[in-house]
Amino acid sequence: MTDPWDRPPFPIKGALIDDEIYLAMGHALSAWEEYEVDLSWLYAVLTERPVHSEAAYQDYVANADNFIQRATKLETAGCRYFCRRPNQPDEADFIEILRTGRGWSLRRNDIAHSVVRPAPRVYDATSGMTFENWLKLPEEYLLYPPEYAAKKFGTYGRPAYAYGFAELSHFAQVFRENGYQVNALTLRLRRRRA
Repeated sequence: MTDPWDRPPFPIKGALIDDEIYLAMGHALSAWEEYEVDLSWLYAVLTERPVHSEAAYQDYVANADNFIQRATKLETAGCRYFCRRPNQPDEADFIEILRTGRGWSLRRNDIAHSVVRPAPRVYDATSGMTFENWLKLPEEYLLYPPEYAAKKFGTYGRPAYAYGFAELSHFAQVFRENGYQVNALTLRLRRRRA
């Protein structure tokens, strides 16, 4: 069974303007950061502090330099919270939020640690286009892992992934939707606490 955060197939076409990829990349990373803000609010509630508590935010990021470390802190806070305030449906939602966050963080890392490059082109002699006209086609751009990231390349130097505008826009939308799920749980927990 595949997970929704598994890498999508390679795009068929790239963007004709590299700025389109940079724009979509910025949207996706900004949506991820908003998601992390939403998680920090959830952390504040799980540690029974006000949502906009500076102390909760500092605690959430202390000694947690990456998402996996912050997710572990969130998980610990959630375990303590649900031991004190049992609620199986909310706890199930919390567990799912952690599971999907950890999964989607892999795509966030792909985006954050990649470069925009022209897509490789292969001349198809059966296309009916002359080689001279093929050479005149505009370059198309995609997001790829950088060459120094050897573990992100497979056989014959094929990158493990390439993302175009559509894929990056999809990731941004998913990151926002994940944030909505976090906010819904945060609100329910705050209402129960009041």
